[in-house]
Amino acid sequence: MLPITNVSITERAAIALDVRKTLARLGPDDIFALVFISNFTNPDGTMVEGFVPGYSPAVTKWNDGDGCVLVRLPSGMEFYVIPRPRTGYELSPDASYAIDLIEPRHGTFTIELVTAG
Repeated sequence: MLPITNVSITERAAIALDVRKTLARLGPDDIFALVFISNFTNPDGTMVEGFVPGYSPAVTKWNDGDGCVLVRLPSGMEFYVIPRPRTGYELSPDASYAIDLIEPRHGTFTIELVTAG
């Protein structure tokens, strides 16, 4: 697996991601990943106030079939991304991406393709 290295990250996202990764408790078979979360509901089924769909840090087991890719930031931090379950959406080592923190309360991030122009 080639790591994706053409990734920029905002300062606030870098700080939030570093804190989350530092606090993560990884077992021997675990990985730290950003996983796409489309909804976050209360026990009664209503949407959690302020939640914005996006990538959320998680500790998960490695699954070779989930489209997981390794991302290496300019700072040297590495983590995996499990792309959103959408046909045709995958991260490519040949493209450039930008990561931002879009919802600090719930720790939701975006990963956007950077296009020239």
